[in-house]
Amino acid sequence: MEFLYKHIRETVQNLLAAEKAGNALEARIIKATLNTAIRKWGDYEKPHFVSVKAQEVADRIGVNLFDYTWPTQYKFDKGRKIFIMEHKYPVSDMIADMKQNPDNIEEIMKSSEFGWILKTEDKRLPSYNRGDHDSVYEEANIELIRR
Repeated sequence: MEFLYKHIRETVQNLLAAEKAGNALEARIIKATLNTAIRKWGDYEKPHFVSVKAQEVADRIGVNLFDYTWPTQYKFDKGRKIFIMEHKYPVSDMIADMKQNPDNIEEIMKSSEFGWILKTEDKRLPSYNRGDHDSVYEEANIELIRR
């Protein structure tokens, strides 16, 4: 992960420089690049959690959600109609934190958690500015099973 952390650190520095210089278009493009890098990183890791409700549905269809990543969702949820790979620490929040603390990129990346929940559960969650991620899930009444 050394090269990925280095890339993300440099991208955050470029984003901050573009914003400081008032280059809004370049800043948007750089931020989109950062967003993609963080999401792609998650594509290669197994989920950290599954919601209890998602596990109940998965049990009915005979799927172990802990074995699947977002790119392999098509194997059990064609059209992505039932489940969503949810970032408990939203990518937009991660980017905001990286901008505030550019020396803590690796720590921020390592604190990222994502997992399968139902799309109906996802509607109860704010999409960004979550603050205490655990409390947000509790308030939305989403119980998690950890890997």
